[in-house]
Amino acid sequence: MSAKHTPGPWMVAAGPSSIVGWPVVGSGGRAIASLTWWPREHFQPAVTDEAYDALVAEIGANGRLIAAAPNMAGLIARLLEWEDSDASIGMNRSGGFDALITDARAISKALGPDQ
Repeated sequence: MSAKHTPGPWMVAAGPSSIVGWPVVGSGGRAIASLTWWPREHFQPAVTDEAYDALVAEIGANGRLIAAAPNMAGLIARLLEWEDSDASIGMNRSGGFDALITDARAISKALGPDQ
């Protein structure tokens, strides 16, 4: 199976930009997605600081989820290959199972501390 999406790794920017929103980019800086973001002043006075902070945290989490997509797609493909192989018989830890777990943990870490 060959990927039909921009190859990974993808990453979400550390913070939003007033020009492009909150971008998710592939290697070489190619834009994958841009999450909508508005500066705090845009919401004054209708939204509390706590609500705005929660919104910013949610946008960041969504960006990390999008950025993890190539890793998740690759892990799913490898899990399905592993399931179809003889290595999966008896649910032993051969056939690259440890590598799958390592990838799954890396994805979980990329998604944030609450995963």
